[in-house]
Amino acid sequence: MGFKDYLQDDFSVTYSTVKCADTTLKTQKAPGRELTDSSFCIYENFSCKNRECANSSDTLFACYYLFGFFFYVEGTVKPAVSFMPNWRKIFVYESMTLACNVDPRVQGIRRFYWYKDNVRLNQRNQSFTIHSALQEDGGSYQCKADKGAKSDPAKLKVLGGWLILQVPQLIYEGDSFTLKCHSYPGYEVKTTVFLLHEKPLNSSGDELPVGKVNLTTADQYKCKKEIFHHNGYRVHTDMELVVVTELYSSPEITVTPYPARAGGNITVTCHVNRSPLRPDTKLEIAFYRNDRKVQGFGSSDKYQISAARPGDSGDYSCEAKATANNVRKMSRKINIQIQGELY
Repeated sequence: MGFKDYLQDDFSVTYSTVKCADTTLKTQKAPGRELTDSSFCIYENFSCKNRECANSSDTLFACYYLFGFFFYVEGTVKPAVSFMPNWRKIFVYESMTLACNVDPRVQGIRRFYWYKDNVRLNQRNQSFTIHSALQEDGGSYQCKADKGAKSDPAKLKVLGGWLILQVPQLIYEGDSFTLKCHSYPGYEVKTTVFLLHEKPLNSSGDELPVGKVNLTTADQYKCKKEIFHHNGYRVHTDMELVVVTELYSSPEITVTPYPARAGGNITVTCHVNRSPLRPDTKLEIAFYRNDRKVQGFGSSDKYQISAARPGDSGDYSCEAKATANNVRKMSRKINIQIQGELY
């Protein structure tokens, strides 16, 4: 049976019969997950039914919701490029180290590939350093591991001039961070002023601490500094837009087995995908039935229903909470109907 044929089926067959198919899945991807090719595999109870999938060390679960039914489809979590020092902009002749960060669950990586402005570089290590950078070293960098997905572009600017406002390359929801008003080394400077939406901020020195941000944050910062050159102090300015990145994906809730039958044991699972740059983000999970909490926040991503009864039917959802900064996200609801009767 082809995958397209299966999507048109009334789901009377069990999904364990579905194999990989050379077709493109026409549905919305789950947040934070990416499909990398046109070969898809259905998973049953987290066990791959296809030898090629089972031997692929860089595949992880991606979750799809089709016609009220959840499937697991082979996919990979994108790696992410990080900078050290963690700035989007540097001056010429400064150095920058780039690293390719992959999900720690991905095993067996043998080599990495690097790209600048979509051109492959002669780099095979997980990280490399640009020493004494030139302006032509600026650009959009991407990486990938073996057969995995290519990362999103990470843009590095290498600039001449007198002043740059340095902003961290990635700022995650719930983060506090620091901006730096960085002048070209070796020149005498005077007063530094930071502005937010053109309004001066209370600050001292070249750095400005910024409190916790969320995904709706999109703030325009500017800094001004007097720098002595060409026989006098001259005012220079630079500005940057602060954009916030998702710390972890919105939860997706699934149920096994399906359909759920009276008297059986049912497992409700809350799936969350962490950023590859924050793989150690500690999350707590809570579960709800009909908007009432049935399992409080804890480390388990599963809620067990033993000897299910019709009264256990309802709309189930889960909520994830980051323990460090209290960033919370709620899943969509899934309706579970316990079929059959207890005797």
